Amino acid sequence: MEFTAEKIQEIVSLVPGNKAVLALKDGVICFLYYDPKMPEYLAFDNPQFSSSLIRDMSELIIADDRALF
Repeated sequence: MEFTAEKIQEIVSLVPGNKAVLALKDGVICFLYYDPKMPEYLAFDNPQFSSSLIRDMSELIIADDRALF
């Protein structure tokens, strides 16, 4: 299912607090949207968080939990 930027913003506006919209495609998890405060919430600085966006986001999931995906 494809999401337009408008649909993503609609979804984001319905959920209070820090949020992210992720997609799973070909076994790779990536951000479609993340709250500007998300790096701080996850204890990353902005450059460190931005560099991690290039890779598969599943690396942020605890190894034991990755098996669930």
